Amino acid sequence: MTNILNSTAISSTPHSASNMTAGQKQLVAVAAFTGIKTVTDIAQENNSSRKFVRKQKGIAADAIESAFHPKSFSDKVLFHLPVTRLWIEQLVLSLSFV
Repeated sequence: MTNILNSTAISSTPHSASNMTAGQKQLVAVAAFTGIKTVTDIAQENNSSRKFVRKQKGIAADAIESAFHPKSFSDKVLFHLPVTRLWIEQLVLSLSFV
């Protein structure tokens, strides 16, 4: 893990955040999320803004949250479908044509 965190510097070109690959952004997020380095240090090493680093950290935090706390599905009835004898006859007839 230390290897990844020590190698987060991407490039020295201006606005390199817009040119980063998804993997590079992930490394920035991991470095920010672990807290070993400050957001300012990570931003300077990657020639990006602190806002960008905080955004990547937030994306990582949201992904971790959703991985361990999936949204529960409600047992709420979404709609009511009355099934009558006529409805079943029409269903069987229409399915026989398929």
